[in-house]
Amino acid sequence: MRRALPSATWPELGYPMLSVRHGEPPDAQMGRLGSQWLQKRYVDFLHGVIRDEVFLQDPEFALKVLARLRSGGLVQVHIDALFSRDQVRLQFLGTHRRFPAGFLRFVRLSGCALVPMLCLGDSGRLAIRFEPPLRLIDGGSQEEFVMRNLPPLVGWLEMQIREHPDQWDAWRIRL
Repeated sequence: MRRALPSATWPELGYPMLSVRHGEPPDAQMGRLGSQWLQKRYVDFLHGVIRDEVFLQDPEFALKVLARLRSGGLVQVHIDALFSRDQVRLQFLGTHRRFPAGFLRFVRLSGCALVPMLCLGDSGRLAIRFEPPLRLIDGGSQEEFVMRNLPPLVGWLEMQIREHPDQWDAWRIRL
């Protein structure tokens, strides 16, 4: 028999983590019906699950993220999600792919730690593993900081996909 979760809000269940999300996630295959009706319902559904979030479309997006970081809080960024206008094209799983780079600018400005997190499982079991904070290479311009630190992060993501291919439906065809 499964135990029900306590009737607490998400931040009360653990350490609060602000999730960076796209309020209107692009999907070229969605069509007009999907764009008008399904996308909004999907975003609302995720809001009911995540709750502690900030959308890229929010005019105060950067201020909210920096405020969370400066208060010692956590911010969750999906490195494999293309939500940033600031993107870098890198070698990935035998091809080239664009990756968001804007989050590294936040890291540089705030001086916060960058801690990789891996979630494995399904609706029946879930395991979350935090890796040690990454040692970032400092110095130079913002562009140099991004180009020194993003390739190792992408390499870490590629390694996780290769080690746990059953957890990565989107990448299975490329393995």
